[in-house]
Amino acid sequence: MSAKIKFSLIVFFAGIVVVAIPQDIQHEVTVTLKLIQVYVLDNKRNPVTDLKKEDFILYDNGNLQTITDFETHFLTTPEKPSEIKTLHPLLESDLRMNRKFLFILDIQRNDEIGMIKAKRAALHFVDNHFISGDEAEVLSYSPLRGLILHEYLTSDQQKIREAISRAKEIPVKTLADRDEEKEKMSMNRVTKMDSESDVGTKIGGQYGKMLGSPFSVPSLEDAVKPEMSFVIDNSELAKALRFIPGNKYIILFSGGSQQSYLEAFARLGKIFADSNCQVYTVDTMGIRNHFLGKSKRMEGETLKELSEISGGKYFENVDEYETISQEIQNITGNYYVLGYYIDERWDGRYHNIEVKLKRKGCEVFAQGGYFNPKPFTEFSELEKQLHLIDLALSENPYSQEPLRFPLETLTFSNRKETNLVLLSAIPVEKVKEAGFEEVEMTTLIFSEKNSIIYSSQGKINFSSIPQKTLYHYVISSLSPGHYKCRIILRDLKTGKGAVASSSANIIDPLESGIRIDTPLLLIPKKKAFYSKSMEKDDEKKRKKSLSLIHIYPFLTSEHSPLIRDLDQGTTKLLGVVRYSVIGVEKSNIELSIYIKKSSSEQKILLPFSIVASEKKGESDILLVEIQLQELKPGDYSLEFVTEEITSNSKSQSTRTFRIK
Repeated sequence: MSAKIKFSLIVFFAGIVVVAIPQDIQHEVTVTLKLIQVYVLDNKRNPVTDLKKEDFILYDNGNLQTITDFETHFLTTPEKPSEIKTLHPLLESDLRMNRKFLFILDIQRNDEIGMIKAKRAALHFVDNHFISGDEAEVLSYSPLRGLILHEYLTSDQQKIREAISRAKEIPVKTLADRDEEKEKMSMNRVTKMDSESDVGTKIGGQYGKMLGSPFSVPSLEDAVKPEMSFVIDNSELAKALRFIPGNKYIILFSGGSQQSYLEAFARLGKIFADSNCQVYTVDTMGIRNHFLGKSKRMEGETLKELSEISGGKYFENVDEYETISQEIQNITGNYYVLGYYIDERWDGRYHNIEVKLKRKGCEVFAQGGYFNPKPFTEFSELEKQLHLIDLALSENPYSQEPLRFPLETLTFSNRKETNLVLLSAIPVEKVKEAGFEEVEMTTLIFSEKNSIIYSSQGKINFSSIPQKTLYHYVISSLSPGHYKCRIILRDLKTGKGAVASSSANIIDPLESGIRIDTPLLLIPKKKAFYSKSMEKDDEKKRKKSLSLIHIYPFLTSEHSPLIRDLDQGTTKLLGVVRYSVIGVEKSNIELSIYIKKSSSEQKILLPFSIVASEKKGESDILLVEIQLQELKPGDYSLEFVTEEITSNSKSQSTRTFRIK
């Protein structure tokens, strides 16, 4: 262990539990518990489930290791319940060596029939073979758009099913059309990469970057060789997956490629293997290709080579999806975890792993090796993108346990459009204490289909902020729909992250009647310091762009916004209430405010007074002072109800908070 260690913590990186991390930039040596997943089959290809720690022999870079930790994972069967046994409590409580599947739908090498069968096979596996703790990710690939992420790793089966179903990029219609399309790609350059109909998040690829960057046009040479684009994009994906611990199982649905690309697919298989990814290829064209001549039959050889090199398996006929699913289940669902301690450097170097078995007549499958962790500054662009997605979309990120801070979503609208304010409370003191120095701030808004429809990014220096809390806000105009909103802070030297998350529901613009916007709640006599993020296009229009005070007048730095937590004993709140009345000549408005504890159905009417009012366009804006009763610790909601008596229309909006 290095003598320069200054603090200790536990993080996950490529299947390693880091027990101590040196604080200096060189990351000299760390003592880590390394974990290896091992699968053992008998001569009938059935899982062997009765082995003990003493039955295994393990070498790391040719050096015999002492296996100190041992865990078994066996599938549930009608005859035998699911088993997880461990000799070390750390394995159960802190490590995530669960099964992780990545479904990749290869749109380029498919036709409509192949895509239908691919989705059917993928859904069958999810519906029939997922077990507790499994996670899955859904991606698609096309030569024009590269890799599209439809759902990040999640254990929610419904989300996985929806992601598979909504991968709606349409392949060419027939096998003949598929070949014709390849010819066209050699004659045409692509001028538009994405459109409103796209679904999912673009992750890397040579045709563009995530986070709203302009998409570049592929070169003519690249357009002529879509197969090489597939190899390049998936190679980068494989490398970026190294930070996720344990084995990853790629289930690729594809029609294969020309035999001339056999060597390229073999290299891709080696890269996946080095990243502990086994590729199970399911040929969506295999049986049909048998009727189209030898050249077509050979296209499946590229898939076979990819699987064999990576340690997975090739399945020739997608129509046998039930048998395929069961075999993948048998191979991946029964495994052992071997743990041993090593001294490890943060240099990104590769280690060869060899696992042998003392028992004869068994076949051992284990990862071929692993990479040492490396400093965040040495991550590739795609690795940084997936690291960011991991922080943004995972409830329990693999890269780390990030600092969490609160985020409120406030909607306001008029007849033409609906807008959204993201307002977060960044705990400056906690961020400084956590060691954040050079910080990148990223704001992402995802649609229901996981497309990034808004992004902004910039740097922030917390050392220059004397306040304890920074109230950061973003303003965006969105179409009706449901959205996931994230603000991510990342230290550019260490990759350490802090995340705020919330959701927003944007409804259709008001045609007639009354609508109340989300009120902004303020805590009197508590000063606030605000900052704003803007899209690049807005930088030129900074003077004309909306700010928080334009939306919520009466806002001053003498009051701080209520974002989630309210101190016990607070007896008064201010509220900036916006409402609009459309299509009513002489309106008659009544406002009521109720409070309700989350654990109770009882609502209590609160007294309030109107301190000030203002009209902006179609919106009336009130500053109200709300009297609170003595509240006990717990979760509460304030319900604002507006009624227009003449048209007999009503609208309400709810804000939640917590008494500490």
